[in-house]
Amino acid sequence: MSVLAPQIESLRRSSAMRFVGRVSAVRGMLLLVDELPLPIGALVDIDATGGGETLGEVVGFADGKTMVMMLGGTDGIRAHDKVSGQQAAQTTPVGERLLGRIVDGLARPIDEKGPILDTVGRPLDPEPTIALDRARITESIRTGVRSLDLMTTMGRGQRMGIFAGPGVGKSTMLGMIARHTSADVNVIASSANADARSASSSSARSAKRGSRVRSSSWRRPTNRR
Repeated sequence: MSVLAPQIESLRRSSAMRFVGRVSAVRGMLLLVDELPLPIGALVDIDATGGGETLGEVVGFADGKTMVMMLGGTDGIRAHDKVSGQQAAQTTPVGERLLGRIVDGLARPIDEKGPILDTVGRPLDPEPTIALDRARITESIRTGVRSLDLMTTMGRGQRMGIFAGPGVGKSTMLGMIARHTSADVNVIASSANADARSASSSSARSAKRGSRVRSSSWRRPTNRR
């Protein structure tokens, strides 16, 4: 595979034209937009007359209108406000400069340390690796939590979910793993809940080698290797 393959893939998914539509209706957090021929998953910018600019994502179509789910509030949006296409296929910046930084769900820094430079865009939803081409899980990875390492040993490349009710220690466990794991880098994603964001940020700052924290109220996934 070429070292430029990710950039070539991002360019292939991009749109060579800039499409602009107009808001025709608002349904809760959903906008109905006229004359916006963008695909599902496209990122758009809403130029709200009374509230500045905010972002949204194309999620469907109905009766000749494009449905846009807001990634922020709807305050200030009026009928006929301009909606402009930003990315036909969304990308996210990646790079070593993200280590130790705290960003929101759109990879914008929120730690007051300035912009994040020297990153490259990678597709948010890349083509999945063919099952037969995936590497076997043959190497264990230490979490630093002895009960997990003993009873639920994890392998490098494995996905493991932590499910429990509120207040029983999920964030505490993630903090323990972030501080003591043998992994080179921790990528910690938290919800918009202030307590969860605070706990995750604290865990990231105390990690040994570097962390990237994404605090978001929407569904953008975190790609892990």
